[in-house]
Amino acid sequence: MKKINLIILIAVTVIISSCGMEAGGDYKASYKDQPLQGKIGGKRWMSETGKVSLTKRDSVETWSFDFTDKRDEEYPCNYPQYEIGKVMFTTKNVALEEKQLRMGFDFAKNLTITLVYDQDSAKGPMNKVAVSGAYEITEVDTGAGQFIKGRMDIYVDDNNFVNGNFIAKYCPN
Repeated sequence: MKKINLIILIAVTVIISSCGMEAGGDYKASYKDQPLQGKIGGKRWMSETGKVSLTKRDSVETWSFDFTDKRDEEYPCNYPQYEIGKVMFTTKNVALEEKQLRMGFDFAKNLTITLVYDQDSAKGPMNKVAVSGAYEITEVDTGAGQFIKGRMDIYVDDNNFVNGNFIAKYCPN
């Protein structure tokens, strides 16, 4: 009985102490001055132009970014919803600042980027959630061009990473 109590005590201690732990957050970004590119699902990937949209619910604004290697550069807002080989993230603001990716038990502070690729047609798409890296918004044009520029350095593993400059065209919902 004492062994069971000791095991339970150790398990509870580990669970309580891990609640404060986070992944990511201390990453030192090394941005490359190039178009956004890397590997997704082990395949070379590059995106010249992405899209960004704004959703407002109550008083909360959410900006959704979406980059793919199959977008029509002339019409960046017109593309099929189901695309493979893309990078997606959301943020509550588009302030001109760097944001570190992190994942922990405080869901309000989590900031991740998802890389999506097709593992094969039978299994469907695979999502890789990056918690190592950073992105920075460098310019927001609310005039006639309506775009957001930035850069990112995101790493999941040697087969899933992106680095470089991006431009996202504003696309109304």
